[in-house]
Amino acid sequence: MNAERRVWKDVLACKMETKKILAVFLVLYLGVCLSHSQELNPKGRNVCRAMGSFVCCPGWKQHVDECITPVCEGNFTCKENEVCVRPNECRCRHGYFGANCETKCPGQFFGPDCKEMCTCHPNGRCDDVIGKCTCNSNRWGVKCENQCLCQRGKCDQDTGKCTCDTGWWGPQCSNTCYCSSSSVCEQSTGRCICQPGWWGRTCNSQCPCSNSPCEQFSGRCQCHERLWGTRCERYCQCVHGKCNQADGSCTCKPGYRGKFCREPCPAGFYGQGCRRRCGRCKQQQPCTVTEGRCLTCEAGWNGTQCDQICNPGFFGGECKEVCPPCKDGHPCNHVDGKCTHCNPGWIGDRCEIKCPNGTYGENCKNICNDCFNGECHFATGECLCNPGSYGTNCNMTCPAGQYGVNCAHACSCHENTCNSTTGECFMQPNQRMGVIAAGALVIFLLILLLSLLCCCCVCRKKNKNDPEHDNSGSAPNSPGFR
Repeated sequence: MNAERRVWKDVLACKMETKKILAVFLVLYLGVCLSHSQELNPKGRNVCRAMGSFVCCPGWKQHVDECITPVCEGNFTCKENEVCVRPNECRCRHGYFGANCETKCPGQFFGPDCKEMCTCHPNGRCDDVIGKCTCNSNRWGVKCENQCLCQRGKCDQDTGKCTCDTGWWGPQCSNTCYCSSSSVCEQSTGRCICQPGWWGRTCNSQCPCSNSPCEQFSGRCQCHERLWGTRCERYCQCVHGKCNQADGSCTCKPGYRGKFCREPCPAGFYGQGCRRRCGRCKQQQPCTVTEGRCLTCEAGWNGTQCDQICNPGFFGGECKEVCPPCKDGHPCNHVDGKCTHCNPGWIGDRCEIKCPNGTYGENCKNICNDCFNGECHFATGECLCNPGSYGTNCNMTCPAGQYGVNCAHACSCHENTCNSTTGECFMQPNQRMGVIAAGALVIFLLILLLSLLCCCCVCRKKNKNDPEHDNSGSAPNSPGFR
């Protein structure tokens, strides 16, 4: 049995080693693939052409699409404090010098081969690469040129501001703090800031508040949530609210009411004390009791609380419908899209219908007066008289000498007698008889003329149709009589 166990252990160990080897190969393979995943730029630095493709020139390694990383390998591999600057050429790392780059730069030098002079020496030390100063503890400034005035503390390297040691305060940390161990001394004023559970000027008194904090100078308890009483010894019964620390009365959170804040707001109300009404939630669904949010809004309303009407020009569900044009540019109703207002004399969803006969004005609610010889204006209700009539009710005829609409035209007839509607002139009785006689004479002359014309036509036609009559007139001269 022991031999079998050893065999199984060896098998498992072999499997584990195999997995490790495969993992290492996978990592190496991915590294090689990723390093060569980007093609080289034929015009890039140190890129050479070989066997119809582009590769890095000898001594250079690919970086992105160029070969700008030098390679130092074999006997030319760089040491710990060296960097490869050109193929198989090493140089000392910044901050080191010497034949083997083993010597660190003195405090007053930095940079390549320690050739740069440090400006903060001897009051500080330069960074090996960029030369930035790190000042000594008693100096500050860009070049460590300023003396630190902090008597019991440290200077800020850039501003010189003091950070005092424990137990000291003041601009130069020259004043002693008189605070107990259960407090922290405020550096600018020397005031003691008590730790939780302590109070007093020097924080040497413990709060009697059942593990709740107290005010630093009065010692009055500031109870944790769910506690109340002079020493925070009583438990708060407010379910959704806070206790008054003096008497334990509840101040409910928004959305709840009742002595112990157990009851949510009734349907249709929300907020602090349930005093606010829900907006236009769809199908009168209840809103959230704390914020008054609705799931969806009634048509014509939007906003998280459904308390805002649609923007001008839109209506309907979610305010997505675009208002059709209303006559005279009036807006549409935010719920159903109908025009909210029509000019006097017009009605209809689009204000496109004139008031029917007999009505006028706003929404055609007014009844027209009697217009005897005219029509009622659909917008104003004023009687528009027919030509020849005037007056409020168009019940008077134009006076003599005037005619037309509103009797605005003057007659041009003898003695100003004309038709009040058309302006045609009227004739006197003797003028009328003369006109009749003249007309009769003209008619008689026309009939006589027509009769003469008819006789002439008949005679001419008869002569053309009777040639024998012409021959009989010449018979005595013919041969038969000889």
